Amino acid sequence: MALPYCLSFSTAFWAALVIAAVSFLVKLYQARSAIGRLRQQGLVTSRLPRDAHPNYLPDMIRRELPELGPVFYLDTWPIGPQMLVVASTQGLYQITQEHSLPKHPGLKHFLNPIAEGLDLVTMEGDLWKKWRGIFNPGFSSNYLMSLVGGIVEETEQFCKNLESLAQDHVLFRMKDLTDNLTMDVIGRIVMYGFQSTH
Repeated sequence: MALPYCLSFSTAFWAALVIAAVSFLVKLYQARSAIGRLRQQGLVTSRLPRDAHPNYLPDMIRRELPELGPVFYLDTWPIGPQMLVVASTQGLYQITQEHSLPKHPGLKHFLNPIAEGLDLVTMEGDLWKKWRGIFNPGFSSNYLMSLVGGIVEETEQFCKNLESLAQDHVLFRMKDLTDNLTMDVIGRIVMYGFQSTH
């Protein structure tokens, strides 16, 4: 009596597996065909360099297809999950402050080895509100405006360094200079409260 049941279960399992595989392949073909049509039309990806970072894609799509509006879904299946592209300050305000939506699990997975969940980027709810309140004075517009002069001074020095390297026709890594600029600005804020250090 158990043998026919096993056969029917086994048959159903394999049939479901075949149906799932065929369904996946059909969706993959449809998605790849859509991408192929977009490439033939010369939309977006064909204008990006091959090594361009994927973060450029949503903005290029928004510029190429303004009828999508400032908020649209981008489906990158089978490469990645769907994403909501938000390109308006009002939309960003709604999803980050007015309605604090849950953070993407990938963000937590990426930052967890560094901060173990104790950072403003991945905190949520009451814990986020508590710590954001503690840091609010550092984000006030009056305080930030008081830092502009020092940031400009550091940026002017950065530009002088770039000009000097360009005149010497020296090959250099831009990342090293921008890292130094970042550390100079942060160092001035922390150590000197943006008094002139030159």
